[in-house]
Amino acid sequence: MLSLMQWMALEEKRWVKATDAEKGKDYRCPECEGTLHLRSGLARRPHFYHLAKSEGCRQAGKSEAHLEAQLYLQRCLEGALLEHRFPEVGRVADVMWPQKRVIFEVQCSPIEPEEALARNADYAKCGFQVIWILHAHRYHAAQLKSVERALLNYPHYYTNIDEHGAGMIFDRRWCLEAGQRRWMGEGVELEISQIVPQIPRWLGAVLPLRQRTEWPIYCAGDCSV
Repeated sequence: MLSLMQWMALEEKRWVKATDAEKGKDYRCPECEGTLHLRSGLARRPHFYHLAKSEGCRQAGKSEAHLEAQLYLQRCLEGALLEHRFPEVGRVADVMWPQKRVIFEVQCSPIEPEEALARNADYAKCGFQVIWILHAHRYHAAQLKSVERALLNYPHYYTNIDEHGAGMIFDRRWCLEAGQRRWMGEGVELEISQIVPQIPRWLGAVLPLRQRTEWPIYCAGDCSV
């Protein structure tokens, strides 16, 4: 089970990590703007918590694995920013990479297809393309989740990064048989920083490769070829 914690907060306009925060001091949630305090202990990783319950705040529901995936992406992508706010569309991006105008949305928890597509549309209004990183503990099963079906025409990959930061972001070939996904080969670790625009490629007969021709960008070395 992935424990839910919040790792980033604002002090004035400055980002503060939980590991750098002070107990008893007021911080601000980057999403709902509620007041946060630091919680830590000998057997507990430092993290922020809301003083008052904040319904619908996505920051409060992130797992340790979610944060570790964000930190992994930040290490791989020079100049990438965590929890970047887009007030014009009311969104906070997990990882924003200005160099390529790409946003990475890490998804460890359930999400409705409509919400995923709405995020894609909102960030497109800001001039950014979204690449979804779906956690394998929830989205790497034989039966496709509804959001996976909705994202077939949009860039998305998988991760198995755990709460300790071990793991990778990967791609994997698969096909559909009797409505079930059958994996073909092992996962291939991606060079996530090698993002290139879509060009005509030989795609073979493996699904969901037909849909991948619709992707505007992809990571070089993925399983499309």
